[in-house]
Amino acid sequence: MNTVVSGDFERVHGHAPEGLWAAPGRVNLIGEHTDYSDGFALPMALPQTAVLAARRRTDGLLRLHSA
Repeated sequence: MNTVVSGDFERVHGHAPEGLWAAPGRVNLIGEHTDYSDGFALPMALPQTAVLAARRRTDGLLRLHSA
């Protein structure tokens, strides 16, 4: 997955990313919006993953691409 994201980033932006970060998906089986109110929740990770590739720019702009 990281090589796909890195390659897509380089194709779109013309440079390799400086960093890659990943986080698993999450689903709440019970307790949606109760975990931060001292309630009970039963979350679990999903196999789907969100991956972020980033590189610093020197022109002050933020350019985003979703694939």
